[in-house]
Amino acid sequence: MRVVVTGATGVIGRRVVPILLGAGHRVTALVRPQSERGANVPSGCDVVVASLFEEAPLAKAIVGHEAVINLATHIPKSALGIMFRSAWRENDRIRTEGARNVASQGGG
Repeated sequence: MRVVVTGATGVIGRRVVPILLGAGHRVTALVRPQSERGANVPSGCDVVVASLFEEAPLAKAIVGHEAVINLATHIPKSALGIMFRSAWRENDRIRTEGARNVASQGGG
């Protein structure tokens, strides 16, 4: 099965992608344009650079896949930061606007 994974270089994605590859799936990691972690995607995994907030490149990245696993998130880095609502804005945007954009693309 062809699977695209958002958040493939994150805490959860780094664990899920090798499992999918090991199960014989063809995996595409969707990596943010500003991310330097695309180089950390496991061998055997395709990498596509696209933003969850730009619908045309996102649609192009997802087309042809049979499944989409949306693991994208942005947890504040500092322990102190997690106490401030403002530190969660990017995560909130990813989980609302980004998730909506991913879901609206469907797949297949």
